[in-house]
Amino acid sequence: GYDQRDVDAALARCGSGCNLLFLAARYDDVALDVGAHPAGFAMYGYGMGVTTLRSPLFVRARDWRPIVRVLASAPDRVHVESLTLDGRKREQRPPLRATGELDAAALGRAVGLDLRVGVADDRADAVVRQVEIRDVIETGLASAHASGLTIEQSVVADIGCHRVDTPCGDRLPLFNPWDQLPDYEVAPGVAVPGLANTGIGIVLLAGSRGAVIEDTIVARVTKIGLEVFGGACGDPFESGDVHLSRNDVSDTAVGIVVNGGCRVRTRFNTVRRSGQSGSESINLGTAFACGNGSATSGPHDSEWVGNVAEDSQGGGFQVGCTHAARLVFRDNTSRRGCATTRLAGSDFFAAGDPASPPAGLDVDGLTTVGSRCTFAVQVRARSDVAIRGVDASAPVGIRLEDTARVDVRSSFFRSSASVNGTGVNFAYEGTAPMAAELVQRSAGLSGFRAAVGYQVALSRTHDI
Repeated sequence: GYDQRDVDAALARCGSGCNLLFLAARYDDVALDVGAHPAGFAMYGYGMGVTTLRSPLFVRARDWRPIVRVLASAPDRVHVESLTLDGRKREQRPPLRATGELDAAALGRAVGLDLRVGVADDRADAVVRQVEIRDVIETGLASAHASGLTIEQSVVADIGCHRVDTPCGDRLPLFNPWDQLPDYEVAPGVAVPGLANTGIGIVLLAGSRGAVIEDTIVARVTKIGLEVFGGACGDPFESGDVHLSRNDVSDTAVGIVVNGGCRVRTRFNTVRRSGQSGSESINLGTAFACGNGSATSGPHDSEWVGNVAEDSQGGGFQVGCTHAARLVFRDNTSRRGCATTRLAGSDFFAAGDPASPPAGLDVDGLTTVGSRCTFAVQVRARSDVAIRGVDASAPVGIRLEDTARVDVRSSFFRSSASVNGTGVNFAYEGTAPMAAELVQRSAGLSGFRAAVGYQVALSRTHDI
């Protein structure tokens, strides 16, 4: 058979540029480190599942390495295509600490494909096409400073560790103390035993300008399926103009997360069964989410268009980027949201910073089907909010908390509660009153016990 020695021999014959063609075979114990190749570096196989590079089995935490790592200073081209990277996590001895998480010496090393490509501009041709990455303990694909990276038609599956859906190290004997560690909390103080580790399917780190992920499948990941994490607009390490399109993400703790960046376009993706068994936290469970890249930034000027969330444990869309402004959500769908609980859940939830509410949130077209969430739409501490074209059923149609300059129109909310249903619920929970909200007559309400409800006696404007 073939192994690391064969790969090293081929790599040693490369000059300033390198094209590695792997056979239709299995290569064992591969941990490939690729340095700078000014004329570019490429590796090709004969297809996913036909050419397979298998990770070594590691004994000590400090020995862990990615299956393929590209550390190049300024190549013109990085191209990886038509092969499978197998992390062999079911055979590995997990490098765990006493708490059950990865040992610090192994963090960032248990990766399938690690691209750290420093480039000066967006002219780089960095492509990952028709690559399968499977059975990795920590991260399937991580990329940083790879401007112009395209990931397409690929599959990333079984990332992270969880006894139910994504097992790791089941070969360990029962008397091994690692096999008795708590896995994740299903309720406060109630844990499922087994081996657990946070897994990320694909993550774009700082400097991922112009990156594209499209037509890719991500499945069975213990935390995040796809994540954009980088500097905000104007940051030297900005992850700007990123496109996530037509991807299929399933069985993750949370599906697609925009956790920083600038002008991120999330379009026509499907996320199914977020927060099912395999989650590393009961606080997750949302299909599409955004978060803060830092304490004062977020994915400004970003949009989510034509996405579908199905059977989420939580809601379909959670805007948790409390500092991000000018966000657009258009023609999205949430089917069977809050699948396991309706405890204060929302099909669409947007939160801002009460001390400085971000301006600009446009929800233009949202459909909910078969939801068990308490609220169809919930907005907290944001300003200049426009809500149009919503068709939803919930015990409470829309809940507005500490919001300013909200315009709701051309929407229809139906009650799904037998008692105490409210069409529009105004709530005040902050330290100072905010400007009045406005609900236009064109926002139709049907079947609610009360059209409008107030949690506090503050002046609000409504016309329904």
